[in-house]
Amino acid sequence: MKSPQNRWLSRQGLNQLSGGQSRALMIADIALICDSPIVLIDEIENAGIDKERALGLLQKSDKLVLVITHDPHTALMARRRIVLAGGAVTAVVERTAGEAALYMALGRAYREQRRYQAQLRKGAYLA
Repeated sequence: MKSPQNRWLSRQGLNQLSGGQSRALMIADIALICDSPIVLIDEIENAGIDKERALGLLQKSDKLVLVITHDPHTALMARRRIVLAGGAVTAVVERTAGEAALYMALGRAYREQRRYQAQLRKGAYLA
């Protein structure tokens, strides 16, 4: 028996999904179905999805996940990051203890922002 969501997808088709829904579906497909061992994601923070959940799902899938970003919170999610300049790798940087603490602080701010976004979508006042 199909779940209510699967029945909806069958009736409406994938072209009826919002941008965020289609990107979330792509992340799930990459993590759960796709057999490619390497995943390259560009600017996931602009995808309109919960990047922490999406990247957590991908990390659990035993895939090498490469994320291109300029966002400090996203960059600090990784234990290691590659620095590019002039089309070449210029450094491979290990996350420091100070950066791990900064990642936690930025994570709290990210989750607070997501909470505000959810409230705005419901028409709530923020102050």
